[in-house]
Amino acid sequence: MEKFIEMIKSYDLAESFFSYPFIRNAIKENSIEIDLPVPRFVIPKCTKLFRGRVHKNGEQFFHKISDISYNRDIFLIKNFGRANEPCQSTFYCSDNPNTAFIETCTIARDDLDKDFELITWGEWEVIDEIPISYVIGSQTKTTRNAMLNFLTKSFIDFLKDYSEEKRKEFLLFHDFISKQFQIEAKGHHSLYKISCAYANWIYDQEFRENIDDQKIVKQSAGIMYRSSTWPNEGMNIALKNQVVDSSLRLTKARRDNIVRTGSFYNGSDTITARSIDILNDKIIWTDDNKINPCL
Repeated sequence: MEKFIEMIKSYDLAESFFSYPFIRNAIKENSIEIDLPVPRFVIPKCTKLFRGRVHKNGEQFFHKISDISYNRDIFLIKNFGRANEPCQSTFYCSDNPNTAFIETCTIARDDLDKDFELITWGEWEVIDEIPISYVIGSQTKTTRNAMLNFLTKSFIDFLKDYSEEKRKEFLLFHDFISKQFQIEAKGHHSLYKISCAYANWIYDQEFRENIDDQKIVKQSAGIMYRSSTWPNEGMNIALKNQVVDSSLRLTKARRDNIVRTGSFYNGSDTITARSIDILNDKIIWTDDNKINPCL
């Protein structure tokens, strides 16, 4: 496993066009060869997920639900993301509004030199449980992120049925993947090649479980991981687009004017949508409907 990881690292640093396909295929084949177990989690019904979109080019309002959902113009996606390839649209969100804010707001995340930024937030409700995988944290250190600690311990406990040699091999690989998901690329999107390759391998996985003596097979809907910019609370989630269409529903939308005040960021001129028209893909706004800055 150590040699495999070193090989993957060497291709990650390569400038060759073929480095990413090599990494993706290598992770797939290695995982099959060692019969790699992956952590499994189910996002339950009624869970709230949060996602923001920054306004650009003078945009004042987004009037369609699809405007703040996943990007439908895949040819505008030119770089690797943490869990997406170029020309691959993925729905990034968080289970925590603070985490969603830090991940979305460029003047906070990238410390950009501008005084304000318009952002529209969506609150999405899970209407059908969503099976996903997740990226564990440190095996030896607890963090301030209670959810990550719980998930990590759950997976380590799951591995107790394996031999000590197998456990070490599996955990060595998952620790390597965990560190890849914590890389701060700061604009260097090629640093996401390994995390992206692993995420796409996860998208192809199937989860099997016995319910009432029947074997149920469900395809993985996405992957969950700790934020590298806001690691102490909440988890980031990347979902496949078809799952968004079938298992999520936009329930609230809000536009904030994020203003820099020294080292703090405050929402002003907050406007909430009056209603959401799911059938007609519409967000209906009103200028005089103000709400608290928190969803």
